[in-house]
Amino acid sequence: MSIRSELATSARAIIGEFGYALTLSRTTGSSYSSVTGTNTLTTANFSVVGVVTDYTENEIDGVTILSEDRKVIIQGGVAVPQVNDTITGFYGTMRVVSVNTTTITASVDMFYVCQVRA
Repeated sequence: MSIRSELATSARAIIGEFGYALTLSRTTGSSYSSVTGTNTLTTANFSVVGVVTDYTENEIDGVTILSEDRKVIIQGGVAVPQVNDTITGFYGTMRVVSVNTTTITASVDMFYVCQVRA
């Protein structure tokens, strides 16, 4: 087993042990009803495991990262978070502002660090 594989296994195990069940939601489209005259959004939901943490005072700049922003670290391999997705858990629903991916190889993601905002 390579060092990268060992790191990935360890990262997933730690997130799995200390993380919480979260729902990652993404609007995938909409449909128009001529009968009701309304648009209905179509949403895809993914069950993920993640750790929610605060940003440190040194990371908060008041422009890119605000004091109410949170960091959500999600296990790789289930769904790739995207900007404007929502993550719902015990703390409520927050919108994804940015995503950083840590990869094992070009095709295997270890975990995702999402900046989220209420």
